[in-house]
This record gives sequence, C-alpha cells and structure tokens, in this order.
Amino acid sequence: MLSFPRFCVMILGCGLVPVVLGQGWRDDFSGPTLDPRWEWYVPRPGPTLDLTVHPGWLRLTVPQTSQGFNHWTNEQHAAFLRTTALPGDWDLEARVDLANWKPDSNFHLALVVGFSDAFVLAWGPFLSRRLYPQWKEPGLWCEPTGSGAYIQLRVPPKNVQLRIAKRVDTYTCSYRPAGTNRWMVAGSFYGGGLVPRFVGIMGKSFGANPAGALDVDYMALTPFSPPSPPPPLHAEVRISMKKGRRLPPFQRGAFVEMLGNCVFKGIWDERLTNRKFNGTASPSGVLWGWEPYGKARKWQADRTVFLAEPQSQRIDLSTDTAGILQSGLAFPKNRSWRVRAVVRARGDIKPLRIALAADDGKRELAFREFPLEQARKGWQVCSAELVCKAGAADGVLRISASGPGTLWLGAVSLMPADTVDGFRRDLLDITRLAPPTMIRWPGGNMASGYHWRDGVGDPDRRPMRWDRAWNAWVYNDMGTDEFIRYCRLLGAEPCICVNAGEGTAEEAARWVEYCNGGTDTAMGRLRAAHGHPEPYNVRWWDVGNEIWGPWQLGHVGPEIYGLRAVEFARAMRRVSPEIKLVASGVLRGNYGDWNRKMLPICGSFMDLLSVHDYVDYDVRRVTDTAWEKVVGAPVRIEAA
Repeated sequence: MLSFPRFCVMILGCGLVPVVLGQGWRDDFSGPTLDPRWEWYVPRPGPTLDLTVHPGWLRLTVPQTSQGFNHWTNEQHAAFLRTTALPGDWDLEARVDLANWKPDSNFHLALVVGFSDAFVLAWGPFLSRRLYPQWKEPGLWCEPTGSGAYIQLRVPPKNVQLRIAKRVDTYTCSYRPAGTNRWMVAGSFYGGGLVPRFVGIMGKSFGANPAGALDVDYMALTPFSPPSPPPPLHAEVRISMKKGRRLPPFQRGAFVEMLGNCVFKGIWDERLTNRKFNGTASPSGVLWGWEPYGKARKWQADRTVFLAEPQSQRIDLSTDTAGILQSGLAFPKNRSWRVRAVVRARGDIKPLRIALAADDGKRELAFREFPLEQARKGWQVCSAELVCKAGAADGVLRISASGPGTLWLGAVSLMPADTVDGFRRDLLDITRLAPPTMIRWPGGNMASGYHWRDGVGDPDRRPMRWDRAWNAWVYNDMGTDEFIRYCRLLGAEPCICVNAGEGTAEEAARWVEYCNGGTDTAMGRLRAAHGHPEPYNVRWWDVGNEIWGPWQLGHVGPEIYGLRAVEFARAMRRVSPEIKLVASGVLRGNYGDWNRKMLPICGSFMDLLSVHDYVDYDVRRVTDTAWEKVVGAPVRIEAA
C-alpha cells in the first residue's frame, strides 16, 4: 500500500521504465513501484495508491470521511497523482475501471489537466446522489473547477478509455467503451490561454458520503503532430443583403452586476475608494482606503455623528494643518474634475482645503478652499470643479484644515467633469456601437442579498453594504434611479432581478411600485421626491437569481422556490398587473431535477424561464477557438 503523511508531496521510487514516444511517455503500471516522474500530492491525508491489489493496474482509493476530499473554487483537498505537462499539443489517454462505489457515493475519479493547484479540468467517473438524485449509477463527467455539470454522460465507467486532446487552447474530452475502436467526443473546454502545468489523475469526494476507488490500466501522453495545413478559406460578407431572419431583439441583451470593476471604477465613474468611510480603521485611526496627512490630535471612526450609516471619519484638529488623503489616482494633463466633500465642523476651523496633488502630495496641481461657518449647524456640501493644468500618473486627493476644533468627513467624491450623469463617457460611447437591447441588474449572486431601499435617495447618504455573496463592499452609488438612467442612455429595456433569496415578496412589490407606481402611491411619491415624478414602467422582472444553487443566499429546493415564486408573483402583480415575470431555472435536468419539480407549482404565474449557461473564455485572448466556442454556444444550449 502506498500512502503518505499529512500534507506531504512525495516522489515515488524507481520502477518501470516507461515506453518513450518522442517526448511523450506511456506507463503501464506493471512494476512494483511507480516511475520517478510521478508526484503524489495529498493536501489532506486519506487517499491511497496501490500497485498490488490488481496486478498491472494502479488503484486510487478515496476513503469515506466526515469532510471528504473536495476540489472546488474555495477548497482544494483532492489528491493528485501527477507529472509535468508537455508544451505544445498532445493527447492524454488512460484506460480506467471503476473498482468500488456505493449507491450513495459522492466522488469524481478523473483524468486531469492541471493549470494550477486550484484549477483543473477533470474528466472521468462521477456519482453524486446528493446533488443529482436522478443519477442512480456512475457516469462520465467533465468539470473545469467551479463549473459543475459542464459535460455529463450516463456512460458506465467500466473498462473505458478516456482521452483529453489539447489543441492550442481547446481541450476535447472523448471516451471509447470496451470492445469498440471508435472514440466518442463528449465535448470541449476552452482554456482561454491557460497554460497546463501538470497531467495525471485526481481522487475527489465531497461530504460525508462514501467515496470510491478507480483502477488505471495505463496512462499515456502523446505529442500531436498536425497534418499539412488546409488550403486557405475564403468568405464573402454582403452587408447590403436584406434576406434572412432577424434575431429577436432581446437576444442582444446584457448583464450588469455590482461585482469587481463592472460598476465601481467601471461604468460608474467614481474614482475614490471607500468614499463614505465604512469599514475598519488603521492603527492611525484613519479608515481603510485613506491615509493620515499632517499633525492632528486624533483620527478616529465616529459612530454617533455620521452622514451615511454607520460612521464618519472624525479628525480632532490642533492649530497644525491636518487631514486625510487618498493616493494612487491618475490625473491627465488639462483634465477637469468634480470634487465634493460633505463635512461638519465644530470649533475654530479654518477654511477646508481640497487639493489634487502629485509627488506624494508635495506638488499641488489644483485646489479650492471652503469657509466652514455654516457647517457648525449641520452637514455642509463643499463642491468645485478643478482643472489639472499639469498631469500626474500617481496623484493624490487631499482634504485638510487647521483648528483647533473637530472636523467630520461624511462623504467625498471625485469624478471626471465629463461624466454623463455619473457614467463613464468613453465606455458609454463604446457600448453604443453595439447597444444592448436589454440590461439585467443588480445581479447576479449579490441580488439575493440586495435591498433596493439602500440604493435610492441622496447618494452621499446611502449606506455601503457588505455583499456576502462576493465578499466585497457595495457602494450603492448606482441604484435604481441610476440604473434606469443607464438604460435610457443606451436605449435598452431594463430588467430588474428582485431579491428572492433573503428578501420578501412585500419588499419586491414595493420595488415594483417605486418603478411603476404613480405619485398617488407611497413608493411613487418617494420616487418623485428623489426627482423622478414620471413612472419608469419597468416591464421585465426576474424572480430571484440562481436560487437552485447551494452557493446562493437564501438557497432552497425546487418545491419551496415554486411556492416562493407564487407568493412573489401575486404581490408584484397586485401593484403592476402588466409586468412580465421570469422564473429562475437550470439549463439541464440538474440540481434535483429543478425545472420539472418547480414549474408545475409556479409555471402558470410566470411568463418566461431563465436558464443560466456559461461559456468560459478569456476576452483578453481572442483566438479562432474562442470565436468558435462563443458562436457555437447557442447550438450547444439548444441541444441541451
């Protein structure tokens, strides 16, 4: 038995010399030990290798434990027998036989191509009655890490040959059952420029259920030599042709989620981090994203005096000049900037100075001073347009004053003066070249924890919220009113996804009323008070996002979601009967046979079913295979 201590990486001793095929190799596992090329990587102790139980075969065994040996986006505990991948194109091939499993097993015992310890492409025997109860016996399964059910076949994994063929950035998974000579193509994965680091086999299980064992007869890595290049292809595109069928307009829709730089420092042109002073403070007392400037008596977070809940940045000033600054800002030459600071003062505070500077703040490019007498009676907005005659690649925004007294900063903003209602002008211009006909918002996974009242009213007073779906801050500067404006700027139909995860039907109904109600309704009056008296008449509404996924906030099973969708539909249509509702569904019969169990309950209340599918490719690396994968996606989706 070959097994090793916890967290070890071992190179096994001398053994059979493999058959060499050019730079490739073949290992028949017929010796007493493994060839030195192999690395047995065991992040969590338990899985074992054995060359004796089935002579001429290698057995990989994954035992049952309370936790399992999962490999996913947030955990990497699976064991790997692996060796270095070759450059260029090649075929990775093995004959496998599922040696041990139980009806309630959860496992994926697979041929793998590894791009890192955290991301692999796995192709091999799979079973999980917990996630896919309709699967009563093992089948073949392809899974890039994080993309479950990427390719699934109910092919018995008994004495079957598996192949992963690498051609540039495309990895094609095939199988050949015992007694046949023809390789069957299961599907392809596009690597998007990822470089394979290793190849081998993986032993993965998940949860406390039984796992299994896999016998491997042989494994081979064979370089691929392409045939002679085909003759050049020619195509003719006639733009003036009027024949043919026009696509339905909403097939050119888009999706916006407050994730990463999609909104913040993306389409929304705010340049400051933590502009409303939430989160934790550094040892200096200055809140994250900011740095202390000058000599103050004290910097601290104040949770009793604040503009946007729950706190503000307080600075206790002496007669010395002091304040805060934010670095890492770029100021192109001769560009104008809109700055805004909402402040409050007590004591003998000299004029507030807002400056754009270079050279770590030593050289001012532009500034404006604001007397603070009025601030003693409440919050004062200090705003100006500043022009940087000279540029700076690594500039700072600095806010300072002198006392003695106390200064509170509630919110600060920095935007280019040419923004279009807060949206980045150049991105708007680019998007208008191929304008989306519909835009879905606010998510995405974060929609299941989003509460729309956080995103309306004075943007400086809107609270920042921690998005538990993506572990990131949501600034709420782009809320409902801004989203509708964005759609209007692009001529797109808005589609709003309500919070059917942790939200309520009443909350969703009030959101509909805010968008569609007249000023004779409570939420319509609130919208008018925010400067938008005319109803938005939002027609399309998604009832939740991917509630079928166990990663989703508020995840439930298909029957419970069906009942929840009925409750939401009734509440939302009482407010606006003409709206169109979209149920949350899956592309295939996965996640507990979701569609078949959910639709009989809520289908008559819904107008459409939204099924999510993902085409993985890297937009930074445009290749022929990427184009083929994206353009061919509708064919694959319709076939499913």
